[in-house]
Amino acid sequence: VGILPLLDDESNFPKATDLSFLEKCHYNHALNELYSRPRMSSMEFGVKHYAGQVWYSVDGF
Repeated sequence: VGILPLLDDESNFPKATDLSFLEKCHYNHALNELYSRPRMSSMEFGVKHYAGQVWYSVDGF
């Protein structure tokens, strides 16, 4: 499941939070070499694009 479908799915749950979305991203993409978790627990995830690593904050998703 991609990140945008996860976000779309999460938006259908009334009690969904930024953290619940982030946890689902970490769970679903744990084995994906293009996905990165931060070293410290922060509200973000990384995606390796053709131009390099980009970090996305889930604060306010």
